Amino acid sequence: MNKNDDNSITYIAYKVAILLVLLILIFNADKISPHIFLYNYADNNYSDLAFMQAYLTTQIILSLLSVLDIGLIVVDYLKLKK
Repeated sequence: MNKNDDNSITYIAYKVAILLVLLILIFNADKISPHIFLYNYADNNYSDLAFMQAYLTTQIILSLLSVLDIGLIVVDYLKLKK
């Protein structure tokens, strides 16, 4: 993107697309969390507690990123309304 280009609608569209990807990842966190935090998941016998910790950590990180993205969308929307 060109920094001189002030196309806020495009920026909002990009951020909404990122938000949609984050929401999809949040709903599929049970499938992706072992691959992110529990390396060699199939080879090792992890306890249910380790799996739950990985799941909750993934959910928290993705939720925080989603809230940050929503905040950036609101800021861009307010800039666009001015």
